[in-house]
Formats: sequence, C-alpha cells, structure tokens
Amino acid sequence: GWITSRDPWFIDRVASLKDYTTICSSAPSEILAIAALRKGDELAGRCRSIVVQNLDSTRKFFLDRADRFEWFEPQGGSTAFPRLLGTQTVKDFCENAVTERSLMILPDFVFDVDWNHFRLGMGRKNFPEALAVLGNFLEG
Repeated sequence: GWITSRDPWFIDRVASLKDYTTICSSAPSEILAIAALRKGDELAGRCRSIVVQNLDSTRKFFLDRADRFEWFEPQGGSTAFPRLLGTQTVKDFCENAVTERSLMILPDFVFDVDWNHFRLGMGRKNFPEALAVLGNFLEG
C-alpha cells in the first residue's frame, strides 16, 4: 500500500516498521515490472512523446505569462518547477488552485525549498486539460 504524510517523524517510523514487516516486493509487482521492462522501449517512447508535446505547450503557457511566472526549462524528465512572481505566496496560490478549481499543484516547500516555486508534472496525456484549468484559474 501507499502512505503519505508531511510529518517526517511519522514517515520515519512507518519506514522503520516496514523494514520489519516487508522484506521484498510483492510477486504481482515484480511480474508487472518484468512485463514493463520487456516493453521498455515502447513505453519510454510513448511517455517521451507525451512529455515533449506537453513541454511545448507548457513552455508557451508560462512564457506568455512572463509577468506572473518565471519559467525554468526542465533539464530532463517530466517535471517543471516554475516560479510564481509577485507578492502572493506559492502556498496561497496552490491552496487557492485546489479550492477553486480542484487543481493539484504542489508548492516548493513540499520539496524542502522555499523559492516561491511550484511543481507541475507533465507526464499525463490529459495534461493540456489541466493547463487549461490553470489558465482559467489565473483569469479569475
């Protein structure tokens, strides 16, 4: 199963307990991993194609809004980390996005930094829809 928490002490305790209760991955997980590795090139190509398309639209989205964001081109992978400009905190920005538009974007402090950035994952096929929701959110 999965567990998440913002409490480092809790996560450490759960991880320690897991060491005592689970010594290896589940058999179904291992079988699925083997199947994925056998189709690795095909899966990687599909994922790469999605990310490249999403990166192009994301780049344009943020460059068109350079008065509100600083764009940082990802050096690899499917994650962008743009910076929110102005006086609004990224915490408020992300909370408002969730509350007003059900849009999940993660603030930088979740990743132990404090530069007013937020994380966007561009690896999903429906990412353009989420980007459109973000655009609508920004328009008010």
